[in-house]
Amino acid sequence: FDAGSRQLGFSATGFINELHHAVGNVTVAQGPANVPGFGVVPAGGLAIQRQNLDLVRVWGLEGSVHWMPLPKLRLEASYLLDNARVVSATQTSSVGKQLPEVPRHNLVFSVDWQAPAEVHINGRLHWVSRQFDDDQNTLQLASATTVDLAVSRRFGRMWEIFLSVENLLNAQVETGLGSTMGPLNVAPPRFVHGGVRWTW
Repeated sequence: FDAGSRQLGFSATGFINELHHAVGNVTVAQGPANVPGFGVVPAGGLAIQRQNLDLVRVWGLEGSVHWMPLPKLRLEASYLLDNARVVSATQTSSVGKQLPEVPRHNLVFSVDWQAPAEVHINGRLHWVSRQFDDDQNTLQLASATTVDLAVSRRFGRMWEIFLSVENLLNAQVETGLGSTMGPLNVAPPRFVHGGVRWTW
């Protein structure tokens, strides 16, 4: 559903998807244990195997709203509700659980401004809710908020200089947790890069 105009508008989309015979990482045993085919799994460790998931169902809602208070300033907010769960699987302990590494909520705020002197500024704030890193939903990754900022200026039709900062506030974004004991993997810290672009 879409409504509004270039200055002010919104859209909303609902969806239901079913995926048959997906492949996922399935926990077959938890340590401490001596697991055939895996050997000794220490306390807090997991024995994980790639297996077929008979049926995965994903339903959700995606919506966005934008506003242009000035001709060269655009503000936008978008939200994604993503409920992805295992409906049927050989390993029945996975049934009803959320898919790993799929956050249930995503929220994005962005600002796009064509400033004076041909300067282009783009800012983005992205928040994701907590998510799980295993099929049993026992290893939880924390929610995270990141901010990105990019500034550029064109010179004629062919040249552009730019400067971008990813993860401006140097937030810690958890990306993986190998076991209940760790180690914890995180995304890259603040990253600054810039340069000159030439297009023809």
